[in-house]
Amino acid sequence: MKYIMLLIGLVAVFSSCRNTSVEKTEDVQQASTIPTEIHPGKKLMETHCYVCHSPHAPEHEGRVGPPMAAIKAHYLKDGITQARFAQDILSFLNAPDTAKARLKDEVHRYGLMPYQQYPPEVVQQIAEYMYRYQIAEPAWFAASWEKKTNLPYRQPGIADTSAAKVPLSPSDIGLNFALETKKVLGQNLMQALQTQSAAYALEFCNTRAIPLTDSMAQHYQANIRRVSDKPRNPNNLANAEELKYIQAFKKQVAAGQEPMPVVLEQNGIAQFYYPITTNIMCLQCHGKPAAIEPDIAQKIAKLYPTDKATGYSENEVRGIWSIQWKQ
Repeated sequence: MKYIMLLIGLVAVFSSCRNTSVEKTEDVQQASTIPTEIHPGKKLMETHCYVCHSPHAPEHEGRVGPPMAAIKAHYLKDGITQARFAQDILSFLNAPDTAKARLKDEVHRYGLMPYQQYPPEVVQQIAEYMYRYQIAEPAWFAASWEKKTNLPYRQPGIADTSAAKVPLSPSDIGLNFALETKKVLGQNLMQALQTQSAAYALEFCNTRAIPLTDSMAQHYQANIRRVSDKPRNPNNLANAEELKYIQAFKKQVAAGQEPMPVVLEQNGIAQFYYPITTNIMCLQCHGKPAAIEPDIAQKIAKLYPTDKATGYSENEVRGIWSIQWKQ
């Protein structure tokens, strides 16, 4: 079970190779002359990858995957072009496999990343940002890398100063609220899955998901809700306005489009909507009824007698984040 337990993320764990962080390719050297800009891949990486590959989590406790800086270091081989760098990442994402993984130690520690369905253009944008820019890395990463490889560490690429230059938009603020809440829920759920079972994790969701969400809402002074047209908990039923956005996001995702956050602003209040999509881990409890293990199905029936949250496949909209705050 461990090998299907990770949450959404862009790239997973790959085997060890030589330290490429001190190697400069021709493309990287040329890119260093390009002025720093807000690259679209940055936000996409933060949205899709940081739940599992955050640069802010501690080195061991609380992590569910290696930081993106580690992934970049293992993929940015000597002389590799930007196109090949992106293709190598896309190749793994299309068919995650332990045999071709590059971070073997991390596969052993965290498990193999489950397949995630991402539009190729999204992966291309994220890979381009990783290749050309110095991405965020944990404070502990350089020392950990040097201890492991006995090689000096320095990340190539343009220094990204965009965050210091541009104030956060309402869309950025709402997305940060959603992703930070998702991270807290995800890390707690992962611990339940890794130490117990999916059936035990259901009990966690039943008793802790809403209180944890409420604690994040209090922290951010915002109303943070996860709602659905097919709720497991009746308290998470979407209202008429939210149902409109669920349907709109469903059409976008089904068409292979990258959904963008929706923000409505009126009288000093911001209302934010963003989809919650399924991955292979979700399907253990939210997949087709015939594919859900009997003990899990029995637990669902016991804890949620009016449950409607099954029947999903990968990469479907299961609900949305509905977040409101004073501006």
